[in-house]
Amino acid sequence: MAFASSFDQIGTFTHNVSDAAILLEVISGPDEFDGTASDRPVPPYSQKVPVEGPLTIGYVKQCLESQGLSEEIRTRVREVLAQLTACGHTVREVELPLLDYLVPTYYVLTTAEASSNLARYDGIHFGYRASGVAGIDATYTRSRTEGFGSEVKRRIMLGTFVLSAGYYDAYYVRAQRVRRLIAEETRNMLRTCNFILTPTTTGTAFKLGAKSNDPIAMYLEDIFTVQAPLAGIPGISLPLGRTAAGMPFGVQLMSDLFSEHALLSFSDWMMEHCAPATH
Repeated sequence: MAFASSFDQIGTFTHNVSDAAILLEVISGPDEFDGTASDRPVPPYSQKVPVEGPLTIGYVKQCLESQGLSEEIRTRVREVLAQLTACGHTVREVELPLLDYLVPTYYVLTTAEASSNLARYDGIHFGYRASGVAGIDATYTRSRTEGFGSEVKRRIMLGTFVLSAGYYDAYYVRAQRVRRLIAEETRNMLRTCNFILTPTTTGTAFKLGAKSNDPIAMYLEDIFTVQAPLAGIPGISLPLGRTAAGMPFGVQLMSDLFSEHALLSFSDWMMEHCAPATH
């Protein structure tokens, strides 16, 4: 189902980069039922491109200095950067002044689009319909009450608020402007770097329901992963880390528009050359 139309895309979970490349090759390309799909020819993603010459990998200093970032993840990301340098690549610091605006911008825009897209779930034309209800208004209310979970309801309410009269310009329009600035900053980074490297998350997986009562804490988990969809660029998370307790975590790699082939090939190279040391 459509959640946030300008952000939605198919992302895959695979055991290795090669499988991700094969899947992307299959699902990419024009689709007569999807007006948002690119009509560009699909490269042979499953055929690896050799990683030639020293590449430039940028890292966002503010990400590594973030107070909420786990020390083990911080240390491991720095190890990966050192491994890249040791292999002859250039590692350089890049700035993202709008880092603190990534999550607010993302959630203003995605909740607004969710509010619009999920309006079709009225219990009559589309989606779940509550039983034993008389009248249109009661059908709408009961069907949405029973059919939507608490987080979906929260996002619909947030989205409806930012789109409402008196708040549209203050929130939605301003968030669209910030999104454009984030995209411009990101593209500027990629003019001097082949790839941008960040942690994937601030910490490792937490227990189911551990943060359900704190939506802000939940939303802040996305601080590093929303840059790519806001800027409209490809990104991949590579399982290159594991804590002392054995919990896995990822390192994120992003590249410029329509450069998935290079991103996948370099990701495969990183999985081979930047694997964590075994003890």
